[in-house]
Amino acid sequence: AFRGNDGNLVTYTTAGTNLTRNGTALASDVTALTFAYLRRSGAAAGSAAEIWNVDITLTVSRSGETQAFRIRAHPRGFQSASCG
Repeated sequence: AFRGNDGNLVTYTTAGTNLTRNGTALASDVTALTFAYLRRSGAAAGSAAEIWNVDITLTVSRSGETQAFRIRAHPRGFQSASCG
């Protein structure tokens, strides 16, 4: 969970095979959801203060077909030059 730009709490969860954001369904047939928190160098972050990027992987399976979607996000406001 984290706080959005408006200060409201945002939570992503999986319930069965549904992905939800604050209880609202975003996707179905989800078989995996992972978040990897990275330093600027690409190494795993050891603390929240070190996070520079977030790798998100979402895997969906339907009718015997499986597809993984991956994105790297750099959250707004992460501008510390000391992360690395």
